[in-house]
Amino acid sequence: EFTGEVLTCPDDCVSGIVTLLDNAESSIDLSLQGFDMGWHWGYGENPLMDAIERALARGVSVRLLMNGYYVYQDDDIRETVNHFNNQWNRTDGYDATAILMAPSDDVVKLHNKGVIVDGKSVLVSSINWNSNAILRNREMGVVIHDETLSQYFEASFEEDWYRMDTNTDTDGDNLPDYWEMENGLNRTSSKVPESSLPEQSHDFDNDGLNNFREFNFSSDPLDPDTDDDCIEDGMEVAFAALKGISASDAIQQTDADQDGVADGEQTNCGADLAIPDDDGGDDQSNDDQAPQIPEADNPLDSTAAKVMIGLILLAALALAAALAAMIYGGREDALGVITDETLDSFEPLPSETSEPTMEQPNIDSSDSTDPPPSDDPKILSTRDNTIGRDDGAFGAPLLDAGALPGWDPEEIQGLIAQGWTMEQLKEEYDRRNE
Repeated sequence: EFTGEVLTCPDDCVSGIVTLLDNAESSIDLSLQGFDMGWHWGYGENPLMDAIERALARGVSVRLLMNGYYVYQDDDIRETVNHFNNQWNRTDGYDATAILMAPSDDVVKLHNKGVIVDGKSVLVSSINWNSNAILRNREMGVVIHDETLSQYFEASFEEDWYRMDTNTDTDGDNLPDYWEMENGLNRTSSKVPESSLPEQSHDFDNDGLNNFREFNFSSDPLDPDTDDDCIEDGMEVAFAALKGISASDAIQQTDADQDGVADGEQTNCGADLAIPDDDGGDDQSNDDQAPQIPEADNPLDSTAAKVMIGLILLAALALAAALAAMIYGGREDALGVITDETLDSFEPLPSETSEPTMEQPNIDSSDSTDPPPSDDPKILSTRDNTIGRDDGAFGAPLLDAGALPGWDPEEIQGLIAQGWTMEQLKEEYDRRNE
């Protein structure tokens, strides 16, 4: 036996999900394909984000498992993850954590749209957590209150949460999660308290290598001498250059050059690797002992480089000629060209120091030969339906230009694409209609 509720978008799914989150007492686990912080239309502020923040404020632990497959194509993914980890966790002190899900041989993407609350209730749905899915799409979901089902979902969540691969990078610092976890670094945030440097740029063990270089050389970022041969890891890189061997081998092997003599013994624990002064002073005591690192050839002096530079210059000239032909050759005849008449109804984008201005669209139909509109709305497509159903909790969401009756929806969408916010459009609409 169990109880539950059916959620339908766009009718009542917002109020249903908010109610589920508001009833959480100890934990909320979110397993989501997508979760956008900001909504492009509708209520303005995202009520789901507000509900989660209320839960955090009353002591509920919140974990967000996000699909990382599109993280380099969709900036909203990283924005939401960073808000959980940097704002709510590191700044506000809430028990909030977000990670990108690492794939496996069997699991490629996280396509779930689910929630587990207090280990007792589960949301199973088709609902992505963005304004398009919740306010414009027909989506369905069911909340089931049953501990057995919740435990089943929780086991799958834990498997996805703790799985590691070699590429997933939750905080975007170019240090994979698995490596940061293995070496005691922070996988969820690259911010270091009381420092302006990100974590990848720090040298916690003071060996001359920052964490990003430690990762590239497979060295220990918290141990200045990874192979314990009395040569610090930073000096091992100089030793590798002198011997023409891999820096990773020098850092990890005590006899990296395979000459039968330990590297530390060969270099007096790295003391003989110091580069002699070249300031013209009289102190030349180390010149005969310290080996010189050979000067590298300038790669631009090679024949291949010169040929490549020539090809790039020719391509640049060809591109410039093509652009000139496009600009000056029949630009008025091109499809989609914007003329002075088109621009008459648009004003420059609003700035932070000035209020937005926009001429009210001309809706005078006195010259039109079309029959007068009837009292009944005529729905030509789903995009013409600009008012959602009242869900009894948040009211009827206004979609796109629905908040601006009398203005052309396509024109409003064009202005939004140029940078106008719905708040600025509403202010201008109210001002024009006073």
